[in-house]
Amino acid sequence: VTNVQSFVNANYRTLTDRQHTLAVGSSMGGLISAWLGWNTNYTRVFGKIGVMSSAVWIAPNFSAKLGSEAKRDLRIYLDWGDSEGSSAWSPPKVDPMALIIGIIVATNGILSTMADRTAADQRT
Repeated sequence: VTNVQSFVNANYRTLTDRQHTLAVGSSMGGLISAWLGWNTNYTRVFGKIGVMSSAVWIAPNFSAKLGSEAKRDLRIYLDWGDSEGSSAWSPPKVDPMALIIGIIVATNGILSTMADRTAADQRT
């Protein structure tokens, strides 16, 4: 956060307030993005997170932590597939919905999901 965000803000035209700052990633990056949005050291930095196909099997207690702590003022984009948790090296199968539900329950709202966009696309 200190090095990358400072560099980006110094070299690009950005909106630097929390409302306009997003951490987003896929796989391990998705898990890290969720952690950045949830970690109290960074709640002043990130107002939005993107959690895509997160490597939830690497941190099995994370969703329990989300559901047991105070809600955060955080907007979230969630995206996952139907084969989450399986890979060539076969980590323990983790239901991504457990993490997703934990995040939704633990926050004040949700930015959007693929299901929301699919439903909206079908209505138009």
